[in-house]
Formats: sequence, C-alpha cells, structure tokens
Amino acid sequence: MGEFILNASCAALSCPPVRGQRGALPGPVGPPAKYNRGVFATNEGAKMGAPAVRRADFLMALAYATDLATGHSRDFALRSCVLAMRLAKVARLDEQGCRAVYHQALLRYIGCNADTHLLSAAWGDEIALRRDLHRIDIGNKSEFIEVFVRAITRTLAGAPPEELAKAVERGLAGAAQVNIPVLSGHCEVAQRIAERIGLPAEIRENLGQIYERWDGRGLPRGLSGPAVKVPVRLVTLAQDAIALADLHGFEAMTTMISKKIRENNNIYCPLF
Repeated sequence: MGEFILNASCAALSCPPVRGQRGALPGPVGPPAKYNRGVFATNEGAKMGAPAVRRADFLMALAYATDLATGHSRDFALRSCVLAMRLAKVARLDEQGCRAVYHQALLRYIGCNADTHLLSAAWGDEIALRRDLHRIDIGNKSEFIEVFVRAITRTLAGAPPEELAKAVERGLAGAAQVNIPVLSGHCEVAQRIAERIGLPAEIRENLGQIYERWDGRGLPRGLSGPAVKVPVRLVTLAQDAIALADLHGFEAMTTMISKKIRENNNIYCPLF
C-alpha cells in the first residue's frame, strides 16, 4: 500500500494542471471531465444577462483561492484531486463514488476562510496557525495543544512570562468554545456553497464531514467508523499524503502514511 501511495503521489506532484485550457483539471492523469459537467449562473447574474459559468472553471477558481486562503501549498487541492481519483480507482468505487471523491478533494476547504476574523482575534496569525495544523495529527491531543500554545506565544511575543503563562491558560481553557463552532461553520459554509452551485445532497453531506475520522478523533462531531463517508476518508488520505510529501519528502511520507494505515482504529481504514 505504501508503495502504491508513493507512486501515485509522485505522479500527482509531478503533473501540474494544464494551463490555458478551459476547465482543465490536473494534467493527463486528472479526473475525467464527466465528473465536472454542468453550468450554473447566480440569480443576480442571470437577471443582468451574464453568461453561465462552467462548473469546472468555477471549481478550479475555488480550489486555487482556497489554497491561498488556508496556507496550503500551491495547487494543493488539484494535486490531491489527482491522487484521490487514483485511490478511488484502486478502491473500485463506482462512477457516483468517484464523482463524490472528485468534488470532496476540490471543495473540502472552501468554507475554511469564512471565519478568518474569529481565528485572527483568538489566535493571532491565522495563516501561521493553519499551516501548523496542517503539519500535525489533530487527533493527537498533545500536538493539538502545542499548536495553540505556539500561536499564543507568537501573538504575545515579548510579554512577561507571568502574563504569557496566564494567557496560555485562558486560551486553552476557552479553545473548545472557539474552535468547535468555527469548525462547524466551515462545514456549513461549504455545504451552502455546494448547494448554490447545484451539487447533489450526497456531495453536500460529505462536505459536512471535512474533519471527521474513522477513529472518532475528528471534529466537530466526533463521528467514527462507517458514519464517516468513504469519499471523506479517501480524500483525507490523499490530502494527508500530499501535505506530508510537501513537508518531509516522498519516502518519509509513505512511511508515515503506512504507519497510520497499520495502526488500530486508524484515520482512514478500511478503504482497500
């Protein structure tokens, strides 16, 4: 399994999106165009006589904008879409399942910049906070706490030790009250955008589970097992692989992902 993820990730990371081609998605190994058929127009645009927008073009724009807004690496959503579609094929998902994976990979984080002002007010540099969160296993409580301690320390750099210690204590005590509603809001915004562009209920339901995990350590609802949809788990696997490869290289990534897959109650299982 680790070898397959390595090979698929190499292809995903070495094959950038085709430029200058309408609606193009990741390179020659990208998902078939049949998964992004359709056009839509906003009510306001239709009233003004504006032309309908191809859904594929709009999804690409959302993916790029989301990568920038959430601190991910360039083309993160598109590269993870390539890998997720390859994994979907290995998992023998049908066309409906592949379509759900395709949209989950591109749209997973589209609601995640709706609360920038809240994150910034609570934790300071929210882009730095997001990048730190990308590097950890959010199911690991000690790592999760460490990220927020680092954020508070960064915000209050130069403060007296006593003041900093009290700020850390207050911040951690109120973290759940800030973070859980924020993460729930991410899901809700993503679902509303998906509804507005005409995506079906199944895809919208997946977007309501963007941080959920098989092992029950996800957020905000702590779903576990088969309650976490297959496209959600598969895209989490693909995006974790891309993020870890960006940070640590291919070989380290496959070692880390393989370890997660072998562990009991892991994040993704069972998929393959």
